[in-house]
Amino acid sequence: MRPLLHWRRRDARRNFYAVARVLLQYADWETLRARPGHTLIAEKTGVCTRTVARYIDALHQWGYLMTTELGTTPKIRAGRTFGHDPYEGNRAQEYRLCVPVWMTRAGLEDSTTPADGPHPEIVHEVASQNHNLRTVHPSRSARSAETGKHGASRLRHPEVTRARVHARARAACGHGRPAAGKPKTQTARRRQEWRSAAAAVAQVWRALPRELTERLADHEADRLANELARQLTHRTVAELTERITRHWEYWRYKLTADVVRSPIAMAHRMVRRDYDCTDIRCEDGWQLDHDAACKACALTVRERIGAQDAADGPSRGCPDHQPEQPDNNASSTHETHLPPPAAKVVTERHTANHAAAAERGAALARRLLRSNPRPGQRLYSVKEVGRC
Repeated sequence: MRPLLHWRRRDARRNFYAVARVLLQYADWETLRARPGHTLIAEKTGVCTRTVARYIDALHQWGYLMTTELGTTPKIRAGRTFGHDPYEGNRAQEYRLCVPVWMTRAGLEDSTTPADGPHPEIVHEVASQNHNLRTVHPSRSARSAETGKHGASRLRHPEVTRARVHARARAACGHGRPAAGKPKTQTARRRQEWRSAAAAVAQVWRALPRELTERLADHEADRLANELARQLTHRTVAELTERITRHWEYWRYKLTADVVRSPIAMAHRMVRRDYDCTDIRCEDGWQLDHDAACKACALTVRERIGAQDAADGPSRGCPDHQPEQPDNNASSTHETHLPPPAAKVVTERHTANHAAAAERGAALARRLLRSNPRPGQRLYSVKEVGRC
């Protein structure tokens, strides 16, 4: 478990305080001992037993709990059993509540949030008894309390050290800790950038037709908003709004006639740019930065035409569509022009091929009808079907 990463979630902090509150409710304030089971804590807090175990481990790591007696159960883990008393049944684990010295009454009141509720009253004398006060000071203590490093005593200002330890503990608990250890200026700058992007997306969203947005589900609206944010990285609000207006003139009739089966697909088609061009600033063949025709689109068209011409090969004249040659002989104008022999041969060859294919298909059909196949038996091969 990583406490610092886990504590970034508000619901995790709320559930953690709920588990700690149940332990405090079932504790004996004379001995500071508590024995609530994981099932009982899960019922009181509304979380699963696995989450309860994880929060109890965190309380152990941060010094709030100490286990004095392990619980008994027939089987805790697979292949590992513990003692079980058939007369008393399973016993819950017993904890001892531990309160660090820096957890004063002011610290508890400062760390209380509206969602956590009031904390039980803790007597400072009971919490701090038999506690070594030297733990709040640096590990390398001086030989004397009067002479320390550079001739100054570390014990002269104990409140400064106590406040430093208190701040470190609050940072471990998620209070007052900067986001992921980053500087506050960088966090504020990113927050401002996010707000600007959200405002731009909201402005473009208002330009979308209402007939389209009313047909979108909640998750589809989120996807469309994310797509608007991606398009705004290389388009301004005015340019993206103009694109939506231009595309809506084409798609509105299809939406009215219920030709479009997916409104979200139609919305993405209206919002996205044309990916046929490699220039990201190209808008339907027009370069927005230079205010001229897109050169990348013209180059793509020339490459496609050249590739098509290379695939077709040299052009050949069809015998049936040869241009008619002028004939000065008047008697030949009344004669009937017959197709060339080459075209007649091609027609006869195609007719013969079709007849042979039809005959093979009929033979295969008769074979399938006469046979009594068994499960898994192959009656024909792929080559036979391909020839048909």
